[in-house]
Amino acid sequence: MPNTKLQYIFQQRENGNEVVFWLRIKQEAFSNWRREKLSGSLPPGVLYIDLVNLSIPGDAFRLSRKSKRLETQLSNSCIAVDAKRR
Repeated sequence: MPNTKLQYIFQQRENGNEVVFWLRIKQEAFSNWRREKLSGSLPPGVLYIDLVNLSIPGDAFRLSRKSKRLETQLSNSCIAVDAKRR
């Protein structure tokens, strides 16, 4: 796994992007977020990005709600994890 992370960092750097940090989210959180969104227990318009932002200790940084790519990646991760856990 460490080689994969380093390869990703090098690839992003070559593409002109800087990897500033890694954020580890437990599979249980992804699965719970998916179920909460599907059940309607979250207010309308809540994004997965919002749920990640609520999980960041001390509001050390915030992810932009405008990132459609990140929202799509988070959504796909939640779907995949929830399907695997069932």
